[in-house]
This record gives sequence, C-alpha cells and structure tokens, in this order.
Amino acid sequence: HKMKVETIRKSYQTQLDDAIQTIAGEYKAYYDELLQGKTGRHDLIIRDLKDQLSEREVLVRQQETKIEDLLTRLGEKDEVKIDREPSSPSPPPGISLEEAEQLQQQINQLENE
Repeated sequence: HKMKVETIRKSYQTQLDDAIQTIAGEYKAYYDELLQGKTGRHDLIIRDLKDQLSEREVLVRQQETKIEDLLTRLGEKDEVKIDREPSSPSPPPGISLEEAEQLQQQINQLENE
C-alpha cells in the first residue's frame, strides 16, 4: 500500500511540475510577445517619424532652391532694368536738348507723384 501511495505522490508531483513549467513557459511567451509588441510599435513610430523628417527636409531643400532661383531671376531683372536706362539721353530728332530735359523733368515729377 505504501508503494502505491508513493507512486501516486510521484505521479502527482511530476504532473504538478509539468503544469508549472507549462504555465511558466506560456507566461514567458506572452510577456515576450507583449514586450516585443511594444518595442516593435515604438520602432514603427520612430521609423515613421524619421520618414516624415526626411520628407520635410526634402521640401525645405526644394523651397531653398526655389528661393535661390527667384533671387537670381530678380537680380537679372534688376540688371535688365539698369541696362535699359540710357546713360546719356539723346533727344529725338526735331526736339532740342533743352526741351528734352524739360520733358524728362516733367516725366520724373509725374512718376514721383
């Protein structure tokens, strides 16, 4: 009878040990997945933020290029305006130099108003 009781005790002890190991393994797997999920989620968020940052850096570079292009165009237009202005005006035929100066003064006065 003692041997049967001893065998039953060993059997229950073995089953208990197996059950504890199974439960411990399941909890470990669950918490590993949970931790990996959180870490994975953070990795995705960081990757997404890096992508957004790189996109915005590209947009900033494009805008800087456009600004430089517009400044270049503006400089060219200013140069063209300066080139179009004659350094010494010559009066049209049939008008004296004094009349041309008077007309130029009137034009300047009208532009200033």
